[in-house]
Amino acid sequence: MRYYKELWIERTGLFLFLILFASSGWGQTLTGTILGTITDPSGAVVPGVDVTVINTGTNQTRSVTTTGSGTYSLSNLPVGP
Repeated sequence: MRYYKELWIERTGLFLFLILFASSGWGQTLTGTILGTITDPSGAVVPGVDVTVINTGTNQTRSVTTTGSGTYSLSNLPVGP
C-alpha cells in the first residue's frame, strides 16, 4: 500500500512540474508588433503616411500606410537585431 502512495505522489509531482513549466513556453513568441499614431506638431493626426520598419540585421523592410485616423500597425515582425 505504501508503494502505491509513493507512486501516486511521484506521478502527481511530475504532472504538476510539467504543467507549470511547460505552460511558461506558451507565452513566448518569435514575432513582434509595432503600432502607433502619426501626428503633426499641432497634435492633429496625419492619414496616408508611409511607415517603414527596417531590420538592421537583415536589411529586410516592411511598410504600411497610416489609416484615416493616423494609426498604423506592423505585425508578425521577426525578432532580432
